[in-house]
Amino acid sequence: MTEKSLQARNRELKEELTKLAQIGRAVIWAFIESGRIYKRIQKRKLYVCAGDHIKNFEDFLSSDEVSYGRTTIYNMMKTYDLFKTEHKSKILDIPPGTERLQKLLPVMTEKNKWKVIRGAPESRKEFEEYIRELKKIPIPVECNHEKTIDLKKCVNCGQVWKVQKTLDK
Repeated sequence: MTEKSLQARNRELKEELTKLAQIGRAVIWAFIESGRIYKRIQKRKLYVCAGDHIKNFEDFLSSDEVSYGRTTIYNMMKTYDLFKTEHKSKILDIPPGTERLQKLLPVMTEKNKWKVIRGAPESRKEFEEYIRELKKIPIPVECNHEKTIDLKKCVNCGQVWKVQKTLDK
């Protein structure tokens, strides 16, 4: 592949990644808007019109009328509650996609939501550690399993690596 061809493909990749980021931001907006709609259905008890078998909102969430799972819908509603007063342009600052946002929801409050979002690392590995720290989930000191490995962790970057192969106690 020529240098010119490689540069053109690199530009094309960047353009495609930009499009994906834009779609991801639209997904965030749709997630929040869906939460608003589900909140309205719940508050106005519109679900009773879905059929005689629907007695409450929980029944509605289990019905064929709903295309998302119960947890996802409650996450949409919580996200809407957290961001309903924000201007759309500010909401677009949320990193694309809903997976990370949903993982952050349990630790987000009205006061800390932007700090939590902006503090989230891009690396998947670092993000999982960030969640663990925010939820104050301790790393077990010792377990009762027979096979263990020794690990080292860098205090600067958090990188963890195996020191030696699996050993029997």
